[in-house]
Amino acid sequence: MKMNKCTGTLLAVMAVTLSSIASAQEFEGVIRQRTISVERYALEDKGFDMSEAIFDVPTERILALREELEADGMMTVEQVNVYIKGNLIRTDMETEEGPAYATLDLENGIMRMFQPAERTYIEWTKQDMERMKSMMPDMGGASGQPEPRETGLTKSINGMSCSAFDIETEEGMTRVWVSKDNAQLVKAFAGLMESIDAMAMEEDEMDPSALVAKYGYPVLMLRLGYDTYEIEETLSVDRESVSDDLFTPPAGYTKMTMADMMRRPN
Repeated sequence: MKMNKCTGTLLAVMAVTLSSIASAQEFEGVIRQRTISVERYALEDKGFDMSEAIFDVPTERILALREELEADGMMTVEQVNVYIKGNLIRTDMETEEGPAYATLDLENGIMRMFQPAERTYIEWTKQDMERMKSMMPDMGGASGQPEPRETGLTKSINGMSCSAFDIETEEGMTRVWVSKDNAQLVKAFAGLMESIDAMAMEEDEMDPSALVAKYGYPVLMLRLGYDTYEIEETLSVDRESVSDDLFTPPAGYTKMTMADMMRRPN
């Protein structure tokens, strides 16, 4: 099952936190997120200045090109919903096989990935993840991470007061707008990110969202890479009642283990 970059990051975050963050218990609601990915040369052809100046271009101007660029395979726009209820987290997503979703039970240390088209789900336990970690030759975590630089810029994004941090890496520049408006969400997010570095399996750079976790919740991330420009945005954070049914395996679904998945043909 292949995932886009945004949902892949979300699942990576979920997978490394099977035994952490009691602070998530304080937040119940739905986070709605959108990811826009555009080929850099497509924006250059449209006359956009593909320096850091692109960070000042309103998202609406990029989205105005959606119909044309999507048809040419040069832009993708995807949205996901993240549901949080106590120790339960669910992420809805799109995969190459169609709609899918993942759930994480922090209290019991269980992660599940559901594929409705096949009426199956795979289950990982805390013990499964620990076995995977023990099999990896280098689990020391990433080192020499770039330090976010405070820009002094502030603005309101989707009803949240935000401040901007820039992160420069070998892969390009990222500007992250973070908010401290929702203290409970900030605590939950920071807790989720704390274990990423300790669980890192390679010397890869950490995701920018993890690097700014101590400053607040990342509402908007603008990534200018060599080949693509990406916009990851939290459209809304809504406190609302979330049904327990969203986290329960549906009747009639077949449960699979990691061993089952390993034996399946590609």
